[in-house]
Amino acid sequence: MKCEWDECEEDIEEDSKKHFLMHIEKLSVNKCLWKDCARIGEIQASKHALLAHARRHTGERPFECHICGKDYTRSDPLKKHLARHEAVESKNASLIAKIEYLSALLTEHRRETIRIMNQIESIQRNIQVVNSKIVDKIKENL
Repeated sequence: MKCEWDECEEDIEEDSKKHFLMHIEKLSVNKCLWKDCARIGEIQASKHALLAHARRHTGERPFECHICGKDYTRSDPLKKHLARHEAVESKNASLIAKIEYLSALLTEHRRETIRIMNQIESIQRNIQVVNSKIVDKIKENL
């Protein structure tokens, strides 16, 4: 990559951060001197802010999410991104707990339903036996 800093024509294939630190250290005022930058000459709050701005030009994105791999030029957007992962994980944990609770309720409901169905079948068999005995008694008395 060719450096586009004002009055610099160097190829910077290796450590672009080190190269830009060299430019930034030479400045008395923290301002971007990248050719064709929309913010050229705009004063930044600090050398650190200027270095973070320079990453837009170099494509350097050193702050990477360990969960999904998304990368950023600064640490603060990564922190916000990680907070979203944590919120999703918390929501997922809550949903999983609800699913487990409902699953346990459903299992208990099924057991109770089977127990009741077995009782009903037993009662129906008893009714058939009693009905059969009644019919037999009626036939005897005729």
